[in-house]
Amino acid sequence: MQIACNQQIINYHHIPGGPQPLVVLHGWGRSLSEWLFLGKDTSLLSTHSLFIIDLPGFGNSSTPTQPLSVYDYADIVKEFCKKLGVQNPDVLGHSFGGRL
Repeated sequence: MQIACNQQIINYHHIPGGPQPLVVLHGWGRSLSEWLFLGKDTSLLSTHSLFIIDLPGFGNSSTPTQPLSVYDYADIVKEFCKKLGVQNPDVLGHSFGGRL
């Protein structure tokens, strides 16, 4: 699935589950595909719905036309959550995704 956030097309995968949203952010040079295995974890899905994101410039998200700062990436994730109605999510971030 894709959604426009702050002038970027963001590719994401939603795996429905429990009531608490979990936003998963990959590391630099990676993509959401490395995190799809979480969708097989029935204990995780009993408590969380997953939103696994390709950050701009990675995976199937659009490539930014100019360099983005850490704050720009964070704003995009914030806009993503706002547009999809994801409130008070838990966040799992690896490497650069953890920095956000």
